[in-house]
Amino acid sequence: MVRIELNYVEDTFHKEEKEMEWSFLAIILCILTLGYFIYLSFTD
Repeated sequence: MVRIELNYVEDTFHKEEKEMEWSFLAIILCILTLGYFIYLSFTD
């Protein structure tokens, strides 16, 4: 049981490592879009 759980944790950890890159890019995109909307609201 413990070994299966450890393998599962390792598998999910490696999956998260791959997804981390995508989430990092998504966060950058969100910050850029938020900054753009804030910039537009200040210029009006």
